[in-house]
Amino acid sequence: MPSNRLRRVFAAGSIAAVVLLGLIGPGTPSAGALPPKPTPPAPIKRTTHGAVVAAQSERDAAAARVGAISARIAEKQNEVQLKQAKAEQAEQKYALAYSQLQDAKRAEHAATQRVVQCEAAVVNAHDQFVESVRASYTSGGVGGMTGTLLTAADPTTVLEQSTLDSYLASHKADAIGRYQSELIGCANDKAAATRARLARTKAKQQAEQAKVIAFAAAAQAKQEEQALEAERASDQQQLNEARAVLDATVQDRSAYLGYLNRLDEYHNKLNAYNDAKARAEAEARARAARRHHGGGGGSSGGGGGWSSGPSAPGGGSWSAAKGRRAASRARSQLGVPYAWAGGGVGGPSYGVCDSSNGAPNDCNVRGFDCSGLVMYAWGQGWAHYAATQYTQAGSYHPSLGNLRPGDLLFWSYNGSISGIHHVALYIGGGQIIQAPESGSWVMISSMYDPGPIFGATRPLT
Repeated sequence: MPSNRLRRVFAAGSIAAVVLLGLIGPGTPSAGALPPKPTPPAPIKRTTHGAVVAAQSERDAAAARVGAISARIAEKQNEVQLKQAKAEQAEQKYALAYSQLQDAKRAEHAATQRVVQCEAAVVNAHDQFVESVRASYTSGGVGGMTGTLLTAADPTTVLEQSTLDSYLASHKADAIGRYQSELIGCANDKAAATRARLARTKAKQQAEQAKVIAFAAAAQAKQEEQALEAERASDQQQLNEARAVLDATVQDRSAYLGYLNRLDEYHNKLNAYNDAKARAEAEARARAARRHHGGGGGSSGGGGGWSSGPSAPGGGSWSAAKGRRAASRARSQLGVPYAWAGGGVGGPSYGVCDSSNGAPNDCNVRGFDCSGLVMYAWGQGWAHYAATQYTQAGSYHPSLGNLRPGDLLFWSYNGSISGIHHVALYIGGGQIIQAPESGSWVMISSMYDPGPIFGATRPLT
C-alpha cells in the first residue's frame, strides 16, 4: 500500500494538474484524462516476499521432519522384520530342542527297559551256572577222570561223556560272558540316554530363554515403530498446516502483487500524463512568450521537467523513456531463475558452482543474479558487481522520494559502498524487479522487501 508520503505527493500532483489545466488556454494540446487510481483489495494485506520465503522455509522444515521420521520408520520397520524373523527362528530352534528332548527321553526309557531285561537274563544265567557246577560235583568220582576210566566197563563211553560235559561247560561260560557283555552294553546305553536327556533338557531351557528374549525384542521394536508412526502423524499434521499457511501466504502475496502491478501501471500512466501536461505547459508558455515579443523569440526547449527527471543534473544521456524501457526489459525476464554469478548484457546465462566459498551449485541453472539482471535491463556492460555499479552506472544518486522507473536501488550490510551486496531496478509505485537469491527467480517485490535501502543511482547520468 502506498505510504502517506506517496499519497500526499499524488494528491499534490492532482491539484497542480487542475491548476495547470486551468492556465492552459483553448487550443493547447491536451494531456489526456487523468488515469483512475486502482482500488486495493479489501482488506489489503501487505504480504512481502520475505513472508512467502518464511512460509516456504516452514513448509520445507516440516517436510524435512516428515521425511526424516519416515526414514526412521523405514529403518525401524526393517528392524522389526529382522527381529520378527529372529523370533520365528528362535521358536523353530525351541521346537527342535523340545523334539530332541522327547526323543532323548524315549531313548532313555528304552535303554532302561533293556537294562532290566539284561539284568533278568543274567540272574537266570547265573542260577543255571550255579546249578551246573553243583551237578558236576555231585556226579563226579574219587579219582576224577582217572578213576572213572579205571572203573568204567567201556572207556570210550567215558571219554564221550567227558567231552559232552566239557562242551556244555564251555557253552555255559560263553552264555555267562554274553549276558555280562549285554549287561554292560545296556548300562552304557542307559548312561548315554541319561546324558542325552540332560543335554536336551539344557538345550530346551536355552532355546526357551532365547525364544522369550527374541519375542520380547520383536514386541519392543513393534512398539517403537508404533510410537514413530504417532510422531510422524503429528509431523504430518504440522506439514499440512504449514502447507495451508504457505498457500494462504502465496495467495495473499499474489493478490498484493496484482494490486502493486495495477498501481505501477497507474504510476506509469500518471507519469505519461504529467509528461504530456509538462509539454503542454511548455508550449503554452512559449506561445505566451511569442505573443509578448510580437511573435518572435523562437520556441521553448520542449523536453524539460518530467522528461528529464526532477532534480536530475545536467549532462549524461539518461531520459525517462530510457528508464521505462529498462524497466520493460527487466519485466520481460520475470520468472527466469536466479543463477549465482549468472546473466549480463546478453541475457541469462548459466551460473557458477563453487563450493569452496559457499556458493550455491548453480552451474546447471540458466538465469540472472542481481547485478546481471540490471546490466541486461539497461543494456550496459557495467562491472558484474553491485558495489561497483553504484558509482559506475551513473553519477546522480536520487533520494527515495525522487525515484524514477529504471533507477537502481542498492542494499549494504555495513552502511557503506564497500558493503553493498544487492542491487535491483526500480519500476515505480514503490516496487522493484530483482533476482533475490539462489533457488528463487526474477520477481516484482516491494522496494523495502530486501531490507533498509542504502541508496540509489540513476543510470547514464
